[in-house]
Amino acid sequence: MKRAWRKIGLLPLALLATSCAGPNLAQRIDEGMRDFDSWPEERQEMIRKGEIDLGFTEEQVRMAWGDPDYVTREVRADGEGTLWVWEKKSPRIGIGVGVGGWGGRSGVSGSVGTSVGGDHRIKRTVWFQDGEVQSFSE
Repeated sequence: MKRAWRKIGLLPLALLATSCAGPNLAQRIDEGMRDFDSWPEERQEMIRKGEIDLGFTEEQVRMAWGDPDYVTREVRADGEGTLWVWEKKSPRIGIGVGVGGWGGRSGVSGSVGTSVGGDHRIKRTVWFQDGEVQSFSE
C-alpha cells in the first residue's frame, strides 16, 4: 500500500515537470533542420550553444532561445519594430494533506497544486527591426 501512495504522490510532480517545458534546443534544431543547414556555419554553432547575435532573424532567435513569453509591436525614435520578451517564472507549489474520521472509519488524502502566479522577472529581450536583431539583453 505504501508503494502505491509513493507512486501516486510522484505523479503530479512528474506531470508538472513535463507540462512546463517546451521543445528543448535539440528538438528545435531537429524540427527546423532544413533551414538550419542553409545558414552559415558560424550561426549554426551559436544556435547550438543557445546564443544569438545582431543580425539574426526571428527564426534563428526562436531556434536558439525558443518561443518568447510575449511579443509587442513598438514605435521608437529609430523606427518601428518588435520586442520579444522571455520571463523567468517561478511557480508556486502548494501541498495539502487531510485526515478525517467518521463512524469508526478514517481516511487520509493528499494533493499537490501548482500555479504560474509565482515570481516573474524579465530574463531576456530582443529588439527586431525589419526582421533582424538590432539589440538584445540577457
